[in-house]
Amino acid sequence: GGPNTKGGLRSNGRREVLDWDDRPIPRLYTAGEISSVFQFVYQGGGNLAEGIVFGRIAGRNAAAEQPRTG
Repeated sequence: GGPNTKGGLRSNGRREVLDWDDRPIPRLYTAGEISSVFQFVYQGGGNLAEGIVFGRIAGRNAAAEQPRTG
């Protein structure tokens, strides 16, 4: 254990970061403690599994993005 923060970035199930109106910000993904699905509930070490699982989801969706042109 150690210091742990909750809250931070809001995101959807695809792990896209949401703006103030809950709309995805294009090409911006998140995973880990800064965007915890548990929000303000301390999970005592649960962030490692959360980072692995949601990091994989975010990475898969980010890799599927089409390259920007121009």
